[in-house]
Amino acid sequence: MSEDLSRAFSEEGIPLYVTTSKGYYDSPEVITLLSFLKIIENPRADLPLYRVLSSPIFGFSDEELAIIKAKSSGDCLCFYDRVLEFCDEEGSELEKKCDSFVDSLRSYRALSFYESVSNIIARIIEDTGFLHFVLSMPNGDQRARNIDLLLDKAQAFEKNGDSGLFRFIEYINLAVNEFGDDMGPASVIDEDANMVKVYTIHKSKGLEFPICIVADTDHGFNTMDTKEAFLMDSKYGLACK
Repeated sequence: MSEDLSRAFSEEGIPLYVTTSKGYYDSPEVITLLSFLKIIENPRADLPLYRVLSSPIFGFSDEELAIIKAKSSGDCLCFYDRVLEFCDEEGSELEKKCDSFVDSLRSYRALSFYESVSNIIARIIEDTGFLHFVLSMPNGDQRARNIDLLLDKAQAFEKNGDSGLFRFIEYINLAVNEFGDDMGPASVIDEDANMVKVYTIHKSKGLEFPICIVADTDHGFNTMDTKEAFLMDSKYGLACK
């Protein structure tokens, strides 16, 4: 429901803050930067490559990506090899964009041999102006803070004595997939901020607002569990009728 609310309020230009305990790694700015790190480590990872090319950093349109994908020869299977093929298409605008991307990627790959992960992230943000774009998006301050949190995670990874893009990507994947270590987007909310705030009932305990709306109350509670012979709860244990 929080996604529906965010979309509706954004369309109306109403500032909105949603508290959530997950979704950080699904935010577009974090996905883009992590995808960039993945293709620096391995350019032939197709999905991260699509995400980076179609991001505001390089601005390839869906039509341009379809043209690149359709035009290939020989045993050219991965998308990066098809981009390299387009670098030989002299004179076209698409060729210039492919050239620019490949030059940029190669420079970051060279950088990755001696620079820390946090410095690589910082260079990407500075070189591409990515932060300025993020700040122009809805909830830009929060998105900028998400980027700061990613830098913090990279620095914490390095303080533990680890290094290298491959190990950092594995570190993030392990935290999310094995330990469920996702979190909500970074908070930049001020207690007196003039915006609509969305909380769960639990999170709103002890708080006071001049106007409160309890959303999603147009249907009954789901009582299917109460019809079972046994109920299991991680906190309260086993209950039976």
